[in-house]
Formats: sequence, structure tokens, C-alpha cells
Amino acid sequence: DTLDFWQPGQYRMFLSHISKYRKQASTLKEKLNQYHISVFVAHQDIAPTSEWQADIELAIATTDCLLALVTDDFRDSPWTDQEIGIAIGKGKLIIPVACGSKPYGFISKYQWLKHDIQDIANVGEDIFTILSKHNLSKRKFSEALVNKFESSYSFASARANIELLEKVDYLDPDLLKKI
Repeated sequence: DTLDFWQPGQYRMFLSHISKYRKQASTLKEKLNQYHISVFVAHQDIAPTSEWQADIELAIATTDCLLALVTDDFRDSPWTDQEIGIAIGKGKLIIPVACGSKPYGFISKYQWLKHDIQDIANVGEDIFTILSKHNLSKRKFSEALVNKFESSYSFASARANIELLEKVDYLDPDLLKKI
């Protein structure tokens, strides 16, 4: 929780994409933050003068899952395949999103979401559903939502946060006690 690029108490997601779509990646990051998901986007989250490659490796090592925006030119990047390979090697949840191209290689075994890259923020609800149900994410994601509820700053905020909690399938006794 002490790494500057992760928001404390939130679910952590590494966003793999090519720099051509940095605007869409930033928009998606903002959208997913509404669900208490802290998204690492390299061009935004690596501080000037940082050793950027080390930051990327650290972000993947400490992420809960990797979201890959597989565009037509995704495989042209010398970094995206390596990001995915590291995440697979570390046993991270991988969520491929086909944005003009089908996932290939080791991530082709996963069922993917299909979305238009120009309207990528609308994938947020689908990501919420996956994280709330998948065995690799449901506990940690539910914990992040409970943290969000605990930090509600108003009645309206608490109501919105409880509406998110009502959509999850997993709430163990410890999380219910925190609520």
C-alpha cells in the first residue's frame, strides 16, 4: 500500500495497452476508479526521473490483475507481450478486451470481452461483473468495495457504495462485520 501508483485499499489493475491509445486508457482508468479499482497506466503513473522499466515490473508484481486492450497494433509493441507474460507467470488474473483484434498467444485461451477502443469506458460494468465473480478476484475486490463503503463521506456516497456491494456475490463474515 505504500507504492505511490496504487491507491490504498483499492483493487489493483495493470492496464496493458499501446501508447497510441493513452487517452482511452486514461478515460478507462477514471471510469474504473468509480468501482474502487486503482488502475496503473504507465504514461500517467510513472514519475519523472523514475526508472520506468522497474516501475512497470513492480506494478505487475503488485497488481491483482492485468487488463489487456488488444487493438490491431497491440502485438507491434515490444512491451505488451512481456507485460502479459510476466502477469501469467505470476498467476495474475488476465482480462483480455478485444478492441479490433482477437487476443493471441497465451491469452487466447481466455474468453475475452469485445469493445470498441473509442468507447472503452463502457467496459466498466463488464469488468465489475468479472471481478466480483471470478475466483481469483472476488474476495479482494469485495474487500475493496467494503473499504469504499467504510470511507463514505456522506449519506449519498454511502448509498452509492452499498449499491455496488449489493451486486457482489462474495461477502464473508469478516467483510460483513466491517460493513
